[in-house]
Amino acid sequence: MERPVDLSIIVTTHDDPVGLGATLEGIRHAFADVAYECLLATRGQDDATLIETARRMPEARQVLDDQGAGAARRTALGRARGAWLLVMDGDGRHAPKTARELYHTTVETAADLVVGSENLSGDRSPAKGDALMRRLAWATLPAVRRGRLTDPTSDLFCARREALDTSGLTSDGSALLSEIVSRSALHKVVEVPYDADAPKAPEPAPVGAARTLLRVALADPDNRRSGTFGLIQMNGVAVWLLLTVAFVELGGAHYLAAATLALQCAIISNFVWHEHITYSGRHTSRWKTRLGAYYAQSHVPAAVSFTLLVAFTELLAVHYLISALVAVHAGGAIVYGVWAIHGIPTEERIRHDIDKAATGRPVGIARPHRSAFPTNAWSGRGDVLVHVQRVDGPNATGPYRISVERIDDTDQGDVRLPGT
Repeated sequence: MERPVDLSIIVTTHDDPVGLGATLEGIRHAFADVAYECLLATRGQDDATLIETARRMPEARQVLDDQGAGAARRTALGRARGAWLLVMDGDGRHAPKTARELYHTTVETAADLVVGSENLSGDRSPAKGDALMRRLAWATLPAVRRGRLTDPTSDLFCARREALDTSGLTSDGSALLSEIVSRSALHKVVEVPYDADAPKAPEPAPVGAARTLLRVALADPDNRRSGTFGLIQMNGVAVWLLLTVAFVELGGAHYLAAATLALQCAIISNFVWHEHITYSGRHTSRWKTRLGAYYAQSHVPAAVSFTLLVAFTELLAVHYLISALVAVHAGGAIVYGVWAIHGIPTEERIRHDIDKAATGRPVGIARPHRSAFPTNAWSGRGDVLVHVQRVDGPNATGPYRISVERIDDTDQGDVRLPGT
């Protein structure tokens, strides 16, 4: 009968029996007071020296995979029995005492994920391929940006097993953590800087790792929704421009009247596409209410675009079609810039919104609200409804109990506002 364990330590081997031996011995001392198991992720070709080294640690068991140590590490994540998972390298880079610090931080802070972020100072620089992978992860994965991970390629991290979605992982090497973060619904992510005992080995296949990361990005639900949203918005621009030209050239209408009528058609077209594709199955109000809100919202950038359209056409004598092209892009850029600067509400604004909500009433919390305090109330994916309940009665100012209901994820969890 297998003994119960609290922690599963997954050690990736690199054909370095000396480094592995030192790592295993360090783990034994650093985690002497923890009920743990140690899984050695090794490639399928058995290395007699590594096997002999592993035998010195009875609590260690090998996880073999013919596709390499990276595939074995993915398999080990699925076989782990502990409530917490700790992933580290066995080549001497990660000091067991540093790994113990990550485990301690995970337990003490009740974090879903604690990432070891390697300090780079002096003449130290990211391993070959790592800089590219970090930039790619930040550019392509919204979950990485929301978690504010400075080192999304880290191979040293600790997490609550129940918080991670490790089924069907495909990434090896430096893309693994980014894929896990992208797939898992994480409420609290902490980053702990550390000094590596040795430089990180170059990514063995940086092009392949980058390709894997891009595949993960394409599968990310946020990216799919954003891409769909962008395509529909482009459709609206095309409808507006084409109908404006048609009304002017074929119908003989004045360009301003034509643009106004074409805008109404474009708004209705976009609303229908968004209803059936972007937000399908995720509605929380009546369609008439949604149409009114979308209609009003769409006229904000339209006002900017029409102002520029008239200015370019009447004051600068630019052809109305060229003016329309410039106006629609400039208007969108201006509105986006204003939103980017002022659109993320402060914590005080969030608290004010919660104060206005009746006890137990669903309150729609948009993605920018979560960005205001990602450490304490960050969901890795999906939009949410937040059910607010005051713990100390209806007239209390706090603390608040917030039940998070994901629209596209059936998991639920409780989070607390910072400072409550």
